[in-house]
Amino acid sequence: MPHKAFSLVEAIVTMLIMSIIVLASMPVMTKLATTKAGLDKNSLSCIQDSTAINSLYNSSNGTTTLPSEGTACYGSVTGCRYDQGKACDTLIWQAENGTTTTNKTAAKKILRAACDQGGETACDWFIKQCLQNPGSSPNYCDNTNDFMDITYYLNLADNDSTNIGRLYMTDELTKLIERGITKISDEVNKDCLNSLSSTSCTLPTPSNLIISCNSGSADACKLAYNYNYNRSCNQVKTSWLESPTGNYKLTPNGSTSPVTTNCDMTSLITASVSGCNALNSGDCSYAYNNNYNRSCNQLKSVWSNASTKNYYLTPNGYSSPVNTYCDMTNFATASITGCNYSNSGDCSYAYNNSYNRGCNQVKSSWSAAPSGTYRLTPNGSGSPVSTSCTLSSYASAAITGCNAGNSNDCSYGYNNNYNRTCMQINNTYTSGSGTYSITLFEGPSSYRQVSCSAGYMSSPILLGNWGYSGGQQTWTIPSNYPSGQPYRIEIWGADGGIGSWSYYNGYSGYHNGGYGGHVYGDINLSPGALLYIFIGGGGGTKYNLKSSK
Repeated sequence: MPHKAFSLVEAIVTMLIMSIIVLASMPVMTKLATTKAGLDKNSLSCIQDSTAINSLYNSSNGTTTLPSEGTACYGSVTGCRYDQGKACDTLIWQAENGTTTTNKTAAKKILRAACDQGGETACDWFIKQCLQNPGSSPNYCDNTNDFMDITYYLNLADNDSTNIGRLYMTDELTKLIERGITKISDEVNKDCLNSLSSTSCTLPTPSNLIISCNSGSADACKLAYNYNYNRSCNQVKTSWLESPTGNYKLTPNGSTSPVTTNCDMTSLITASVSGCNALNSGDCSYAYNNNYNRSCNQLKSVWSNASTKNYYLTPNGYSSPVNTYCDMTNFATASITGCNYSNSGDCSYAYNNSYNRGCNQVKSSWSAAPSGTYRLTPNGSGSPVSTSCTLSSYASAAITGCNAGNSNDCSYGYNNNYNRTCMQINNTYTSGSGTYSITLFEGPSSYRQVSCSAGYMSSPILLGNWGYSGGQQTWTIPSNYPSGQPYRIEIWGADGGIGSWSYYNGYSGYHNGGYGGHVYGDINLSPGALLYIFIGGGGGTKYNLKSSK
């Protein structure tokens, strides 16, 4: 029986029904496809297979082995290696969001195996983890608990040809270093210090370029110079925090003429100071701008265990450093020695702290100070005076300082009975003859230059003299005069009077009187003693008139 043809209306109705059925089924079909495409069966199966995981990953050293063909783990590793299907996506999701720690760890181990085979997506995930997540230290990526981080690749030997992922890691990490990602640089530097033959030491980090420049690599010196890694000691310290103290080939004048410089890398302070000592302009500028080495006392304040030696200080600016000897025993010795080299900062510090206003202050603040010439500040820090100080004792310091006109030392010598008389000087300092400043008369604020003879050094000092008054005179020895010491009393007798005569015949004549006698003697007296002084007058003139010769 022949088929009846569809009418036009029937055909249209049939097409509408079919369209509705298709549209209604699309969400279900799409959902089934997405679920299927979002999960990699091989990766899920491998994650659950603990025996297979233990075979592909060696927990003792981090090495991985490609699983046998035909296994789920083989399919997962190779699928992620070539970024096929959803292998890498499944592994990454499980590593980050797995329901158990075991699943997370298993996914990471499979990713490690894929990266070892050259899987770029897997390797990129480990780099991402380093950048986003802190390790055992915020500056580093190594979590120290396993080998599932970039540190594993950095610690591989630099000639390892079996791990394809190492080469990819090297290229990618180099790009990040060149972009200035310090976390990567810090991790690479740390690993390179642990092993100089590791992959980490082949990357262009500051430390690697600095080390290579030190070894004579012209290319490394050029790169280090261009990146501002080694133009000065402080640059080396800034770009390589763990740089050791030692000699570095710095490039202050360009990469083609490196200068070997000893850099103390204890801190940025020591780095810039030691660099400035080698006249590195960058270090002198850094030290000057940060107030590290404008004076000896400033250097002592920022570098407490700095050694005693010559330093190039920057009192007048970093462009004109001054070679200065600094005794760094303490702040007193530092400022005194700095002032000796005319460092205004040290002179001011020493003056304000009463370290060097007189020789006796130098001795007091620096007990082991050697005798010699010091720039003292009796009149203020702005006008230091070169003074020869004998510092064998406080007495010698005060006496020699007073001899040079230092009022501080004169006062100190007077108050301590060091130099009121020649005998005091003899007892407290020396028995040699010479001219000394005696403070007996004027007291602590002034002095008188007196020549003290050799030996006894008791040359009499003129206390006063008395002339004829026609009556009794007295003198009480002042309370600040020496006690129990010999006082010399000298008496000069008056001359005799003049006798004259004349005759009526006009002849006349005269005779001078005789000279008076001179006697003296020493008597021990003490302050408060009252002396009675009686002084007679000289002879008068006698006139006689005679009748004949």
